[in-house]
Amino acid sequence: MVTVWNLPSAPTGEMVGRTKERARFDACVRHATAGHGHALLVRGPAGIGKTSLAVDALERSVPSSATVLTARCEQQYATSPYTAARSLFAPLGLEPGSPLLAGSARHALPALAGGEYIASGSYAVQHGLYWLTVTLAGDGPVVLFVDDVQWCDDVSLRWLSFLLRRAEDLPLLVVLTRRTGVTATADEPIVEIEGMRGTEIIEIGPLSLDAVSELVAPHLGETGELFVRTCAEETGGNPLLLRLLLDELRHARDTDDPPSVSVSEIVGSGRAVLARSVLDRCTPSARATATAIALLGVGETALIGNLAGLPRRAVTAAVGVLRANGILRADSLEFVHDLIRAEVLDAIPPADVPRLRIRAATLLSDAGVPAEEVAVHLLPLPAIEEPWMAEILREAGRSAGKRGAPGVAARYFTRVLAFDPGDVEVLLELADALTLVEPAAAVGLLDRALRLVDGPRARAPIAVKLSAASVTAGDASRAMKVLSAVAAELAGESDAEGAALRTAVESALLATGLEEKGTVAAAMANARARIAPAGDTAGERQLLAMRAQAGALYGESSASVAADARRALRVDQAGLTGSAVLSAALALCLADECATASTALDRLIAHAQRTGEAWAYCRALSSRALLRHTLGNQVEAGADAHTSFDLVRQELWGGTVVMPQIVLATVLVQRGEPDRADALLDAITHAGLERLAVSHHLFLITRARASAARGDLESAVRHARACGASLAESGIGSPVMAPWWLEATCALAELGRGGEGAELAELGAEQAARWGTRRAVGMGLVARGLSGGRDRGVEFLTEAVRLLDGTAGVEHTRAEYLLGKAFLDRDDPRAARRHFRLAMDESLRGGDRLMLAAARKALVTAGGRTRAADSLLDTLSGSERRVADLAAEGAGNRVIAESLFVTVRTVETHLTNVYRKLEVTGRTELAAVLAGRLVR
Repeated sequence: MVTVWNLPSAPTGEMVGRTKERARFDACVRHATAGHGHALLVRGPAGIGKTSLAVDALERSVPSSATVLTARCEQQYATSPYTAARSLFAPLGLEPGSPLLAGSARHALPALAGGEYIASGSYAVQHGLYWLTVTLAGDGPVVLFVDDVQWCDDVSLRWLSFLLRRAEDLPLLVVLTRRTGVTATADEPIVEIEGMRGTEIIEIGPLSLDAVSELVAPHLGETGELFVRTCAEETGGNPLLLRLLLDELRHARDTDDPPSVSVSEIVGSGRAVLARSVLDRCTPSARATATAIALLGVGETALIGNLAGLPRRAVTAAVGVLRANGILRADSLEFVHDLIRAEVLDAIPPADVPRLRIRAATLLSDAGVPAEEVAVHLLPLPAIEEPWMAEILREAGRSAGKRGAPGVAARYFTRVLAFDPGDVEVLLELADALTLVEPAAAVGLLDRALRLVDGPRARAPIAVKLSAASVTAGDASRAMKVLSAVAAELAGESDAEGAALRTAVESALLATGLEEKGTVAAAMANARARIAPAGDTAGERQLLAMRAQAGALYGESSASVAADARRALRVDQAGLTGSAVLSAALALCLADECATASTALDRLIAHAQRTGEAWAYCRALSSRALLRHTLGNQVEAGADAHTSFDLVRQELWGGTVVMPQIVLATVLVQRGEPDRADALLDAITHAGLERLAVSHHLFLITRARASAARGDLESAVRHARACGASLAESGIGSPVMAPWWLEATCALAELGRGGEGAELAELGAEQAARWGTRRAVGMGLVARGLSGGRDRGVEFLTEAVRLLDGTAGVEHTRAEYLLGKAFLDRDDPRAARRHFRLAMDESLRGGDRLMLAAARKALVTAGGRTRAADSLLDTLSGSERRVADLAAEGAGNRVIAESLFVTVRTVETHLTNVYRKLEVTGRTELAAVLAGRLVR
C-alpha cells in the first residue's frame, strides 16, 4: 500500500462526539472499495475537525490492499496548475517508461513531470490522469484524499470532476475536505462534484456539550455545567479553538499559586485565543521565522533565514520554540493548522507585505525554483514593477500552457501585459491562452496587436490567429475583413516568405468564411478568383483543402474539387490540421471519391487516438459516420455516430458541438427510429446553430427526413423548403450536401402532389448535372422520375438505378424501392417485386431498417412473400457494434476503452449485451459471427 499522509494524525480526543460522522465515513469507504467509485466531501468551518475525521477513518477502515494518495492544498499554490494532482501521484515516482504510464496514461506526463512534456490539449492530460488512476485501481482499491479543497488549483479540480464522471464502477474513493465560510479558488468544479450522483456530503457541526465536557475533563479536571457551557460558547464548539483555549487555561493554572481556573477567566478568551497562542509566546526571532515560513511554505532552513534576516542557528532555535508552543508540527516546518498560518500572515503590517513577497520571490528565483512556484509570490502584488518579475510570470504562463492549463496561463500573461501593454509577443501569448476559454477577449487582444505592428508580414500571422478566435467567438465576418485586407497587402509579395504568409492568410480567410452562412458566399467567391497552389508545402495543402470545401459548397465542378482535395491529402496528410482534413474529406465525399475520404478520416481518427485529442476524434468520427451513412452502411455509421455522441454527452460538450447529434439523428432515421432522431435534434443547445453554413442545413434536412419517416409529410416538405431557402440565401449551390429538393419531391409524391414537385425536381436535376457525379445525376433522375408521370417515371428511375449502382448505397436502395413502386403503379407487380426484393437485400446488408420496412410492406402489396432474414447483428446498437468489432479483432477491454475514450466498465457492459444478443459465449465465437462464418 502506498500511503503518504503528509497530514497530522487525529489528535487525542478529537473524535469525541463524532460517532455518526465516523459511521457514515466508514460506510463510504466500504462502498467505494467494493467497486462503486464516488466522492466523499467533508464540509465545515476551519478547525472543526474535517481533516482529523478523514485521517481517523482512513487509518481505521481502508483495507491494506488499497493505494492511498494524499494532497494538502495551500492557498498560496492555488494558481499553479496540477499542483494537487502532482502532490497526489508524487510518491509513485513516475517517470517516462513506467508501467503505470503505459497506453493513454502517458498523456499525464505534462501534468506530473513539468514543461519538458508538452500537452496536446487539456483533455489529453485529464484523459492520461484518468487512465493512470484506472491502472492503479487494477491492483486494488484507490483512495485519493485532497485536504482543504477550497484552495485546490482549478485544473486539478476539473480533473477530479472528469475522473468522478467515469468512476462509478471503479474501486475508488475521492475524499475532499472543504472549509466553509471562504471563497474557493475554483468553486464551479466543486459545486459540480457536490451535485454528482453518489457524492456523499458530511457536514461537521460544533461539538455537543457532552463532547466538550469529555474534552475539558482530562485537561483541567473541571466538568461543571456552567464551565463547560462557557467553554463551548467561547469557542463555538470548535475542537481546534477549544484545544487552544484549554492549553491557555492549563498554562495559566500551572503558573497560578494556588492553581485555579474560574469561569470569569475564560469569558472573552475564545475570540482572541488564536492570536495569543500564536503571537504572545513568540520571541522576535520566532515571530520572524514563523512569518518567513508562512510566506515561503516549506523550504530550506537557509532560505527561511535569508527571508527572516536570521542566521541558520537562530532559525533552528526559533523552530524549536515554535514547535514547543504548538505552532509548527513536530516533524516538519509546516503549521499545525492553516488558521495559525493565516494568523501569522495577518499579523504582518500591510505596508510590509509587498516587500516581503518580492524578497521571497527573489530568493526562490535565485535558488532555481520553477517559475510557477516563484510566480505565486508575484501574482498578489498590486503591480509588477521590475522586468525580472514579468519574465518569471511569462515563463510560468508558458509552463502552464504546456501542461494543458490555458486558463491559468492567461492569468500569468495578464499580469505581464499590465507591466508592458505594448508587448506584442505577450499579447499574442495571452490571446493563444484565451482563444478556447474566452474567445471574445482573445479577439480584442489580437485587434490591439494588429494596431501595434507595421507591415503586412507582421500582421499576417496575427490575422491568422484572429480568424481562429473569431470563429470560436461566432464573429466570422469581422475576421474576414481583417484577413481580406492583409491578403490584399500581401498580393505583391513574391519571395518565399511572403508567398508562405499569403498562403496562410488565404487559407485562414477560406476557413473563416466557410464557417457561417453570412460569410460563405464571399469565401467561395474568393476561392474561385484565385489560382490553386501547387500543394508543395504544408501551407499550400492546407489552402487546397479549404478550396476543396469551398468548391464543394459552391457545387460547380466536382472534378476540380476532387483534384484540390486529393492534392491536399497527399504526403500522408503531413502538416495538415484536423479541420483541413475534415474539409478535404467532405469535398471528396460529395465528389463521390469516398474511398479516399474514408482513408483520410481513418488516419485522422488514429492520430487523435494516439495523441488523446478527443475533440478531433469526435469530429472525425461524425464525418466518417456521415460518409458511411451515404454509402448505405448504417450499422458502421451508427457505430461511429453513437461513439461520437457518447463522447459529447460524457464531456458535456452539447453547447459547443452539434455535428455528432445531427449525424446520429440522420442514422437513427435510417435505422427506423425517427422519434429518437427528433428528440436528439430537439436537445441541441448550440446558440449559434442557425448561423452555421454546413451544420444548420444538415440539421434541417435531417428534420425533413425524420418527419417523412414518421409519416408527417407536410412537415417534411416544410423543413426541406426551409433548407432550400437558407441554402439559396447563403449562396450554397451544392445539390448533394443537403439535397432538400429531393426530399421535398419525395414527400410531395407521397402526398399525391407529384406535379407540384416537378419544378423542384428540375431545379435539383440541373444543379446535379453541373456537379456531374454519378450520385448527383442519379438523384436528379430519381426526382424527375417521381414527377414525370407513369411512363417517363419508370424511364428516369430505371436510369437512376443504373447510375447509382455501386456509387451511393442509401440513394441506390431508395431508387430501387421507388422504381418498384413505379412498376406497381403501372400494373406490373412482377417487375415491382424484383426491385422491392433488391431494395430489401441492400437494406438488410446495410442495416437500413427504414427502407427494409417500406420495401417489405410494398412487396406484400405487390403479391410477394417476405423472408425472415433479419440478422442478429441488426439488434446491436451502434456503440455495441463498435465494441464488438474491436473485441473480435483481438483488442482487450482496456485497449478498446482507451481507443473509444470510454471506461472499461462501459466496454464490459457493451460486450455483455453483445454476447447475449448474438448468443455467443466469447470472443472466438463473436469473431466468427461478425465474419459471417457462424450462423445463429
